Amino acid sequence: MELERMMGIDWTKYDGVLFDLDGTLVDSMHVWEQVVRAIYEASGIDSSVPEDMKRYHAMKVSEVFTYIRKRWQTAMDEDAMQKIADSILLEQYTYHIQPVPGAISFVKTCREKGKKLAVVTSSPMVLVEPVLKRLGIWDDFDGIASAEDQKLSKREPEIFTRTLDALGISAQRTLYFEDSRYALETADRLGITGIGMKTETEPYLDRAAVEDFCEVR
Repeated sequence: MELERMMGIDWTKYDGVLFDLDGTLVDSMHVWEQVVRAIYEASGIDSSVPEDMKRYHAMKVSEVFTYIRKRWQTAMDEDAMQKIADSILLEQYTYHIQPVPGAISFVKTCREKGKKLAVVTSSPMVLVEPVLKRLGIWDDFDGIASAEDQKLSKREPEIFTRTLDALGISAQRTLYFEDSRYALETADRLGITGIGMKTETEPYLDRAAVEDFCEVR
């Protein structure tokens, strides 16, 4: 990769780095699309999964299930949807989902530089722990914050302020890598330096952003 395409970070400005999980550290969004497709098929829902995923991307798992049930008045309740999801997700996160290019080495670099590290994710810990352990970076993080498990949302600042307090770092000296605009905008309000992870639907032309961690040095 040409040097001019790479994002250079002045590490003297930061004490900590926060990471989203899905679509940021791991390439897992196709698996969530598989879950939604399976629920639609089981419920007889005729709707575009790729289009609907644009909405679901800003939701926690439980919120997606509730939305589907209410939107299409499904006979299937949230517990039944969760069982379908579990049958797909647990195996994928435990054995198959791969890291975003450069993610593992970048996490290791941050740790070597003495930075405090945490994952701030909407996914439940039952999925977060196995994938990070399999990829060999579980022990590199000082904290893991699951919005699903804590009954919080990355639309609101609390999950971030809790994480920063636990790490003992300030928002102004924190980097945050995230593929979802709504979460980046929450971080912006706190003074965290957010870097977008580019996607097909969100190129982040209005802010600092990268395709993957191979572009960061």
